Amino acid sequence: MEGYVVFVVVLVLSGGRAEYDELHCPYFSRVTPAEPTNSPYWADPELRPNSPAPQTLASHLAPPPKSCPPDHTPCSTTHPYRTLSGRCNNPAHHILGASHQPMSRLLPPAYDEALMRTRGADGCLLPNPRQVSLQVRHGPVRLQRHFSTLFMQVGQFVDHDLTHVHTLDAAMQSGECGDCASWQNPICLPIPVPANDTYIPATHADTGRRKCLPVVRSLGTWLPDRTGRNILQHINRNTAFLDLSTVYGSDSCRGRQVRAWTGGLLNETNGLPPLVNGSNFVECRMPGGMCFLTGDDRANEQLGLTVVHTMYLREHNRIASNLSDLNPHWDDERAFQEARRINIAQYQKMVYTEFLPHLIGRRKMRVMGLDLLTEGYFESYDRFTNPSLMEEFVTAAFRVGHAMIPAHLLLLDHAYRPLSALPLVPTFHNPSALLQEGAFEKLLRGMIRARMEGVDMKLSDAILNHLFERPNNSHSGQDLMAINIARSRDHALAPYLDYLNLCEGINATSFSDLKYRLQPAALLTLQATYRDARDVDLIVGALAENSKRRTMVGPTMACIISLQFLYLKKGDRFWFENAAAGFTEAQLASLRRSSLARVVCDSLRGSDARAPMRALQAQSSSNSPRSCGYLPGTDLSLWKEEEGARATARRSCDTQFTFNPLLGWVTQTCT
Repeated sequence: MEGYVVFVVVLVLSGGRAEYDELHCPYFSRVTPAEPTNSPYWADPELRPNSPAPQTLASHLAPPPKSCPPDHTPCSTTHPYRTLSGRCNNPAHHILGASHQPMSRLLPPAYDEALMRTRGADGCLLPNPRQVSLQVRHGPVRLQRHFSTLFMQVGQFVDHDLTHVHTLDAAMQSGECGDCASWQNPICLPIPVPANDTYIPATHADTGRRKCLPVVRSLGTWLPDRTGRNILQHINRNTAFLDLSTVYGSDSCRGRQVRAWTGGLLNETNGLPPLVNGSNFVECRMPGGMCFLTGDDRANEQLGLTVVHTMYLREHNRIASNLSDLNPHWDDERAFQEARRINIAQYQKMVYTEFLPHLIGRRKMRVMGLDLLTEGYFESYDRFTNPSLMEEFVTAAFRVGHAMIPAHLLLLDHAYRPLSALPLVPTFHNPSALLQEGAFEKLLRGMIRARMEGVDMKLSDAILNHLFERPNNSHSGQDLMAINIARSRDHALAPYLDYLNLCEGINATSFSDLKYRLQPAALLTLQATYRDARDVDLIVGALAENSKRRTMVGPTMACIISLQFLYLKKGDRFWFENAAAGFTEAQLASLRRSSLARVVCDSLRGSDARAPMRALQAQSSSNSPRSCGYLPGTDLSLWKEEEGARATARRSCDTQFTFNPLLGWVTQTCT
């Protein structure tokens, strides 16, 4: 395949791993066993001989051609708006942070077989991901009373804005990776269900054949990393920026589809995203074969996520309508771009002031320079900062939100009184409940009122055993924890201890080194699951960590997440506090007064709409619902322009780069 080095993977053991043999690893065989359903990638649950890994070429995991023609428009530093694809954000390196670009890494990949991490410190295969999931779910449970389900749902929305790892959609649609023998296809990583699994049958009831959970491998490009070593760099379909690609799309094709092309508006039908033919999606289970079209296909994954997509769709159209009323001389393009810019700015502000501080802690925010300014412009944009998403963030750290997912969604009336509850499972790929009159408002109020789950190793049963379960097929569900573990090994993430040592500056090598960082019950759970502390998967070890006071995550997750959000802020030329974002000082001051509560409240249609001031926090006597007029928001009258005039109060910025010994390379020399 043109542009790819033909590379045959051979077994490479690194980090001092012992040479394995049949005596040392009795479940490993150098010859293909008679039973072809035994995966070569993880220890067989019944310790039956494993198959040797298939020959894997980098070209097997190469992404298909882009369905949308690439944008080759010349980049200009004078263009006032972000591109949908993220191109041209960086004036020197035009594709940094753009869609369909490789992700970066904190640590080099830990390759064993087939461009994966498969082996433990002793050289033997790592435990089966489903088996790990079954064991760690018995670890200690953390209760939390301070945050709403909306916190979790906003987190998933942010995650989908930032990342969409490239996989082979055709393989997902066909289910070809669900057969236990499908490991012979280099794109498949089926996970055998253990015989002692009390939740999912180990065999198919109709055939008696062994049952496996399907996993499709991520796709990537064989390229040199920053050290010059060739590695498989996985592809992010989305832009890396916090730019609401969930609403607007990450390429011009989706961007055209979601727009109404009048008044700067996005397409909507009765306040909801438009319905389109389900064949446009990897999976669509809504009655009539229609699903909602937004900037990201995953909006239909589950009902709560569709609600947040709808909220930001409504917010864009509210802003665009107001701007068009204030400036009737603006054409559709101007109204759309200005509304998009304001919507993104409010969203960025919310993430860094309402979401992140509670996730990683205010101290971490301060130490990492993530706090926002209270006045003036941010002048530390760095063209040498790579905003691309890190593998460790995408594949492990930011999956912390999976631990927060509830099993049910509440519906509340206008006074925030309970009406009913919907189980989450039937809404997978089927958010049709949103079509009922007033359902959006009832569901959004429910997410504000309900408490999210605490962050620990025990995920909700809805996603541990019933993820994407099909109607009338009680054993068709998947296990999100097992998939997370398999995905981290698919992406060749180093073990948990490597990241703990990197972040904390220590040299932990054994379970005894973790006794002050994990609860005793959590440590015992890991010891019962892994043969060696050096084998623990990043997602598992990070979830097991003790969280510090007023944070939701432990130090390793906080380290990776904070570093990623620092790159997203410093590496975004159009970051809302930057002069290049195009806001006057008065407009920027008003945006700083915006809040998620006001966005929520404005999307709750009706004269009696109310929301608590701190929408992501649990309701209390000091955080009870109040009318929209009492909630801080952006003053759109500051965008009123006289016909024929452009905003003159904006500072003009050239593209010179200067070196500051404290801040590094700094742009935006402004006048």
